[in-house]
Amino acid sequence: MNMRALAGKAVAAVVLSASAVGGIGAVEVVTAGTANAMPISTISRECGQAGGSFWTSYVDGRAVGYNCGYTDISGDYWIDYYDRRGNYAGTF
Repeated sequence: MNMRALAGKAVAAVVLSASAVGGIGAVEVVTAGTANAMPISTISRECGQAGGSFWTSYVDGRAVGYNCGYTDISGDYWIDYYDRRGNYAGTF
């Protein structure tokens, strides 16, 4: 599976302005549930199949996300980021 093909499919976020939520200075972020999350084992396996390197990100000893670094056919290096539940968060 092309890891970049997941862009925009696994995670959705809506940001409502202060006026939309009726509060002054309030901003609310609503994210999609984990229904579209991929199992971490699948992310790891597909990353390896694509010739990439898979690793876990930690903050204060807690796993906070997963990453897959790979080089595309043009020779550009990319990192796909996933939250700790396996929801796609972006490619940089």
